[in-house]
Amino acid sequence: MLVLPDRIKTALEHLRTEYKFFVSLKKINGKYYLYKQTSVWNKEKKKLKVISTYLGRITDEGVFVKKEVTHQDELENAKALILAHGGKVLLPKIEDGVQIPITGLMPDEVEKKILSALSMDARESLVSLGKKVELTPSATYNKVKKMEKKYNIRYFAEIDVQKLGYLWYSFAAKFDETKPSFDSSRESLNKFSEVQLALFTKGNYDLIIFFLAENYDAADALAYKVMTCEAFSRYSSTWNIIPIEENYGVIPLRDVFFEKLKERVYERKKENQHKKYNEIYRRDYVVLRELNNNGTIDFSEIDTKYNFDKGRSRYTYHELIKRGIIERVTVNLRSFENKRLDILFIELKNAKQFFDTRAPFLNTIIEDSPAAINKYSFIGDIGTPAGIMAILPVLEENDSKNLSEYLLKKVKGMKISDIIVSGIIVGSFCYRKFDNSSSIQYKILMEK
Repeated sequence: MLVLPDRIKTALEHLRTEYKFFVSLKKINGKYYLYKQTSVWNKEKKKLKVISTYLGRITDEGVFVKKEVTHQDELENAKALILAHGGKVLLPKIEDGVQIPITGLMPDEVEKKILSALSMDARESLVSLGKKVELTPSATYNKVKKMEKKYNIRYFAEIDVQKLGYLWYSFAAKFDETKPSFDSSRESLNKFSEVQLALFTKGNYDLIIFFLAENYDAADALAYKVMTCEAFSRYSSTWNIIPIEENYGVIPLRDVFFEKLKERVYERKKENQHKKYNEIYRRDYVVLRELNNNGTIDFSEIDTKYNFDKGRSRYTYHELIKRGIIERVTVNLRSFENKRLDILFIELKNAKQFFDTRAPFLNTIIEDSPAAINKYSFIGDIGTPAGIMAILPVLEENDSKNLSEYLLKKVKGMKISDIIVSGIIVGSFCYRKFDNSSSIQYKILMEK
């Protein structure tokens, strides 16, 4: 006899009262599947034949997820009905090599709400998420699964690196004549665990690298290693180190960074150091790394993989949230299509004038976008020169030009340089639908 967990049992009992026919439950590879059981008389064998029709599955949370009926299913059913009544099915032919245009790339209102909710908390339950968009848990599940395929969604933990003892910096390089190749740059930069994102660009700089360091001295030491590595040592160039304080958006961390973090965990254990500011233990490190790779992983999988006591990784996750090391589990829409990425370097020429008139700039950050992602991917305060770095996914050709002209007309005391991203060498950007009512920019405007 199949022994069912309480949530599965409760869901099955409810479904048996809801359906007017007999349903059965099968456990296959640890998952529970619901079937409709009917029978027909087989004249030749002179006995009843049992027919099982798949209805859907019950999740571990006790949520029934109905089988999704596709347009193709409906078409096949309609064709069978027509043929059974003696009719003919005539469908338009599609010539070889002709592609049907893909529509619906812009999200509907339900998609936008789901993307926003997942951007803020990708581990939110289906029941809670469904209430926000007025869908049943089953319909919510199906909608999310469709969107995961449509946008190639990756779930990952948004981590406050400052609480781990690191700061964000960037290298901005300009080559005098010839530039290094993409392949050689990628091969060299991949070896640096501190480097999280590297870009070939056009404009004032040819190369911009985002990296993590414990302090400016460590950043300076890394600069020497990068400048003298095999990819760049043969080229005449000028390099700047630019400190960055992120205040909007997130740059996903590469998995190799956690090897660096692992070294610090074991060094601290060896030296028996206890510093509250950036103290991190093996269990913290493990949960951070696993959630960075897959933000919606089941905590029981982590417990089993690392031989933790039952529930230990879930407890660690909530502690990391409480300590502010994990800000949230969020999403990255990796297949979202945009024309290119532009980086706006906003240099402050008169700080007082800028801060007195910056409201229109803050408004451009928090205003809603009709697209599946926010208008800006990342914004950070920078030094040398003092100002702001804003990364803008360009959806229409003149987006960044129009935005620059608007800002220069409305905001005083600044200069804008537009840099075009021509290629991503290492790492990735994060495209998501962050709820801007939770942004620093929104809070500043509300205070004003």
